Amino acid sequence: MSKANPAPMNLPPRFATRGAATPSVTSIDQPPPEQTSEASGQRIAVTVRMDRDTYVRLKTMGARIGKKNQDILLDCLRDKLDAYERANT
Repeated sequence: MSKANPAPMNLPPRFATRGAATPSVTSIDQPPPEQTSEASGQRIAVTVRMDRDTYVRLKTMGARIGKKNQDILLDCLRDKLDAYERANT
């Protein structure tokens, strides 16, 4: 058997060759996207990690008062932020 070179495969490249890729960011001086308020209908996602006991208490409270976790947490956070602002102004 002869050891001929395999025929080249003419497939489109999956990735740009080294040095040929264009940068995904044109400038690092661009301002961050504007954060919008709830009034505009857009929200920013935040992950909250908590211990199991706190989570069970939150879920139990939500079931008893008929509110979602997010609504309970937002109410509590707003109350805490309001109290902080009153105490520090």
